Amino acid sequence: MPIPHPTSVLFVCVHNAGRSQMAAGYLRHLAGDRIEVRSAGSIPADQINPTAVAAMLEDGIDIAGEQPKVLSDEAVRASDVVITMGCGDACPFFPGKRYEDWQLDDPAGQGIEAVRPIRDEIRRRIEALVAELTGPSPDPCCVPSASEAIDDAAAQRLAKVFKALGDPTRVKLLSLIAASPAGELCVCDLTEPVGLSQPTVSHHMKQLVEAGLATREQRGRWAYYRPTIEALTAATQELTPAESRRIWQAVGADPGKQDRPR
Repeated sequence: MPIPHPTSVLFVCVHNAGRSQMAAGYLRHLAGDRIEVRSAGSIPADQINPTAVAAMLEDGIDIAGEQPKVLSDEAVRASDVVITMGCGDACPFFPGKRYEDWQLDDPAGQGIEAVRPIRDEIRRRIEALVAELTGPSPDPCCVPSASEAIDDAAAQRLAKVFKALGDPTRVKLLSLIAASPAGELCVCDLTEPVGLSQPTVSHHMKQLVEAGLATREQRGRWAYYRPTIEALTAATQELTPAESRRIWQAVGADPGKQDRPR
């Protein structure tokens, strides 16, 4: 679960010259101002490992300006998450903090070829950490919706569709037609399955046709109906207007322009 913002992460290793600095560099780069980043060492070195600097530059991140810092109780107390990388018992414990220990090789004294895999593993872990702490997007209840709201005409159309489906008999009729091998049924084939007279079935089918959920074709004395499944799909997508418009346009279906019973 994402930790409530602002979140602060502290990376700790022995010298604060390699692993913790690379981790801090990646977190600043990937999380931006969504996460506060600190790093420190139990026995800080005089300068950052130049090989670690070179490895990070290969990935477009410059940590050359950072300086190793000594680990303090204040830094731990001010952090929500404390990630250690070999500092052992030197890292103080405070209740309520989240502690993790990442087992990573020490880049000290190693060449660039050996440091690259360490760098890549750190990046992989940082990417997972960012996803966990920040979540995929801001809390939708805290930001204005970027989606386009439906207009009055769409609301009326949508209400008509759902009103038509509000009667279980109509849902059953639509299901019977959709299940037909021919993809259509005569009104005379619908009376017995629902136990209603033909005029009553015709009335229900008229509601479905006017809602855009079925089409009607008169053949002699009998009316034949086909379901408009695409219209039902569009109705369920109506709260995402751009998508619903694409579906309506693709199928050429508009509940306001469906053929009326003849």
